[in-house]
Amino acid sequence: RMQREVMLNVGSIWLRGRAHLPIGADLANFVSGSMARFMPITDATVIGAQAVEPRTVLVNRDQLRCMIVE
Repeated sequence: RMQREVMLNVGSIWLRGRAHLPIGADLANFVSGSMARFMPITDATVIGAQAVEPRTVLVNRDQLRCMIVE
């Protein structure tokens, strides 16, 4: 899988981490496509939160408001 550094907004939470895409996948189609509903983000941290160990989170694409590729 191809890793992309991203910053994304879900509800009132902003996260920074790594999205894992199939090799050759287009990010826009991957996010809005009919693939799995949940997208794994590894090494995820909550922006503006107290220092917490990075972790893996699953993001519900239906709740995704914004994603920025860094």
